Amino acid sequence: MTPAAVRTNPNGGGAELGLFVVHVLEQTNSVLAGHDGCEYVSPSQPRPDALALVALLLGCPAQPTAGRNSWSSAIAGGRRTITLAAAPTDGRPAELDGGTPPAA
Repeated sequence: MTPAAVRTNPNGGGAELGLFVVHVLEQTNSVLAGHDGCEYVSPSQPRPDALALVALLLGCPAQPTAGRNSWSSAIAGGRRTITLAAAPTDGRPAELDGGTPPAA
């Protein structure tokens, strides 16, 4: 990250230095998709890079509207939910909402 990298607080606050992680949760019908889905947490990265990943996962540009930090889209046999969150600042790897580390 360069010193000029700036992010917007996803909760609607002002600009501040920091990194983001992208959380992805795919929930699928195992009969239709052949699996139950998966979860992924990206490495920490500047906001523009995180939004580029979100756009890739959505298949369209992710609009960085004020306060928006979650997107959802239909996928074959289920739904993909993508969440943009501030990266942990204590050096720990990012964890999913359930408190379990991401699968490798």
